[in-house]
Amino acid sequence: MSYACAIIGLGQIASRYQEDPRRGKTATHAAAMAAHPQCRLVAGYDPDAGQRRRFARAWPGTRVYDDLDALLATECPAIIGLATPVETHAALLRRLLRYRPRALLCEKPLCRNAQELQQLRRMWSALGRDRPIVTCNCTRRWDPLHQWTAQQLRRGRIGRLQTVHTLYSGNFLSTSAHLLDELRMLLGEVAWVHAASTGTADALNGWIGFRSGATAVLQWIDARGYLSYEIDCYGTTGRLRLGQSGFQLESWRTTKHPHFSGYRALTPCRMRHPTGHPGDLAPVIADLVRCIRQRKRPLCTMEDAFRTATLQFALLRSAARGGVRLAV
Repeated sequence: MSYACAIIGLGQIASRYQEDPRRGKTATHAAAMAAHPQCRLVAGYDPDAGQRRRFARAWPGTRVYDDLDALLATECPAIIGLATPVETHAALLRRLLRYRPRALLCEKPLCRNAQELQQLRRMWSALGRDRPIVTCNCTRRWDPLHQWTAQQLRRGRIGRLQTVHTLYSGNFLSTSAHLLDELRMLLGEVAWVHAASTGTADALNGWIGFRSGATAVLQWIDARGYLSYEIDCYGTTGRLRLGQSGFQLESWRTTKHPHFSGYRALTPCRMRHPTGHPGDLAPVIADLVRCIRQRKRPLCTMEDAFRTATLQFALLRSAARGGVRLAV
């Protein structure tokens, strides 16, 4: 059996990132759908004529629409990728949930504010069992290196986790959707947050407390200098650091301190681990197909996306209130 696929919004993550040879073969919704043996990329929608023409040239044989209702009625897609600008996510997501595809991949962030989040929660609850499979594109959930790192932390590979330092660049709502979701994957559920403004619009620094007792620091860096996405985990017997936008892992273990008797120091060491490629969307589409066929839950569920959005808006609310600590 094959599944007809369509993409709503035909810009960068939908298709155009594929024009960058450094990003890999399946860096976009379109490429991942086209590559899966049980998927057929049949159509795309965008109100912009230039985007439609560019998409049609890149993916010969697909049909492009300037009317979303016409696409849904004509093509009847089973799998839909929502890749429009963030200000349209919530309204379009509600519209697509009413259409009820078999599966839906939504770009992050899920929504812009707490009001939109509340509206989405109400609609999701009202759908009951008649819900489509929905996943949010937090690609590190599917990446072998990040999965392996989460497993090592759970097994106590670096002892008891004490603190995590993170660096991120870019827009807070966009990048923190990845970062907060991954921190939950690595460390578990969050108990509290507080944040402070950086003085730059759409950016903040924050502190997160986890139910396990570990804490995490969020530090923003200006992307005009260089991209940054790092998660540095300090345990009682070692350290693991995901760097280079999540493509690289470094590790340390404790040894006798070379200069001070009676103390220990962190020493670089090698760990055998999988290769990471967190920008690859092929595993995301494969997971959606698996979920349709086996009636399973995706690796990043709608509830995960709701929780991430809740943390985002709590951090923003804390910063707006002068850094007050908020239970979540």
